[in-house]
Amino acid sequence: MKDYRKEEAAFFEALRKDLSQKGILFFTDGIVDPESWEKAKVKCLFLLKEPVGGPNKNGFSLTSFLYNGAKKEEDKTWKNVARWMYSVLTTEEHLPYKTKVKPVGDTPELRKEYLKYITVVNLKKQPGGSTTRTEELKKQFEKYYAEWLPQQLRIYDNADIIVCCGKGVVDCLTMKCVFCETFGESYDEAKWRWYEYPGTYKAKIRYYRLKKGLVIIDFWHPSARIAGEKKNNVFKNMVKELIQYHT
Repeated sequence: MKDYRKEEAAFFEALRKDLSQKGILFFTDGIVDPESWEKAKVKCLFLLKEPVGGPNKNGFSLTSFLYNGAKKEEDKTWKNVARWMYSVLTTEEHLPYKTKVKPVGDTPELRKEYLKYITVVNLKKQPGGSTTRTEELKKQFEKYYAEWLPQQLRIYDNADIIVCCGKGVVDCLTMKCVFCETFGESYDEAKWRWYEYPGTYKAKIRYYRLKKGLVIIDFWHPSARIAGEKKNNVFKNMVKELIQYHT
């Protein structure tokens, strides 16, 4: 198995030196549990804007927080991500949201179990608030992090899907220098396609398939003010259609 922790350690040590010289506080992120990641039949990397909360000190580990079940009861983000992963990875065919899916996010041990399968990368490593101004995010990313993101994403080059969570995330990932250095191919705006959810409510989500098969999804943030059942069902069906049934 690839030594993810060794590669992450080298990456974050170099990043720490760079950001500390600029007086920037940072949190670490990445793969939650390498063994679980390797076993996952669908490898989902969640790309978010910036970490929220945590102690006000350098080196807070988001991956350790998630590995231990994201025990912050008011945080909807990781409850929903745990539900999404359960819905994608379970072999059960019929999953009533209220009785089967929702409890996964609400139950610490179940939340812990399904968060182990993911990788989480923040565009910015400096903690922020509950809301982020998109234009400010892009400016900060381009100034401090654009040169670093390709290096980190290449560590997880066996991902099946990159879930861009929230407005502005895709804009940062598809910056010319970032996209090319990360994926080894040129960005083509015309390659975006639309997935339309076939259920009782309407939803259209953009996705982009790279030459090697990796899929980028321009998705809602897990804590967006959209019904949890809707977000879950759209995510589950989209991933299963685009990833599991593509090969």
